[in-house]
Amino acid sequence: MNTLYGSSASPAMTLRQALADCATLFADNTATALLYAPQACTLAALRGGTLCDVDGHAVPLGAVFEARVFNTRAELRWLLAATGGRAAVISESADNLPDWGAANLSFFEPRSQQYLLWGEGVGAPPAPGWSRLAEARVGKLDVPIADIPAHGHVILSVCEYLKVVDDHGNVAVVEERLLNLEVIHG
Repeated sequence: MNTLYGSSASPAMTLRQALADCATLFADNTATALLYAPQACTLAALRGGTLCDVDGHAVPLGAVFEARVFNTRAELRWLLAATGGRAAVISESADNLPDWGAANLSFFEPRSQQYLLWGEGVGAPPAPGWSRLAEARVGKLDVPIADIPAHGHVILSVCEYLKVVDDHGNVAVVEERLLNLEVIHG
């Protein structure tokens, strides 16, 4: 059996506090954030502990009700609750996890998975380090990844964790961790 390491925080944590507590996990400035708000689902880049938009401005966090901040090392999840927010972080390594409270999970097999983001690259980047995807049905989506060529695509790479879930030997995905965005061509 393998272990997916985790830590979960009390239901009174703000997203800003959760990001600060996870600073060592994302210290290399390669983290991406998937942010859900009533008006939109957007992507942001974590820079110096701040979630930044395509223009390099701090993303206003007041309307965010769910966030997933990730890199290949770890994923932070935050969900707005009546008392503030709940946070959890998962990683394949116990190093540098915040001391919120252990929430480890045993599994027997990790499996790579990919999700295709809507839209195709438009060629001209909206800002350094960013690219734009567009699709008539959904509009534009700025993504914190450089050099997506015209008609190129982006995938969200994830790792699924499998485990036997009953006495009959049935296997299911018991957890999924977001890893990174990658460019694919064609």
